[in-house]
Amino acid sequence: MGLFSGGEPGTNGEFSGVAKNSFLIENGKITKALTETMINGNLGKMFENIREVSKEQICFGFGVIPYIAFDGIIISGK
Repeated sequence: MGLFSGGEPGTNGEFSGVAKNSFLIENGKITKALTETMINGNLGKMFENIREVSKEQICFGFGVIPYIAFDGIIISGK
């Protein structure tokens, strides 16, 4: 499972941070580990651009949520 390390979103919904222990997924398959992966986006627009919601769920200790795929998020890394 990857981790997201970032601060609180701005008042306009903008956020950015680093994805740790992240992997590239191509055609539904994990293909390789990524390093130095930055993620930027806007929370409001992110929820307007939900592409898919999984049947599977994950428990983070404070809640149980599904995996969600979004369009419009900028991911850059190696």
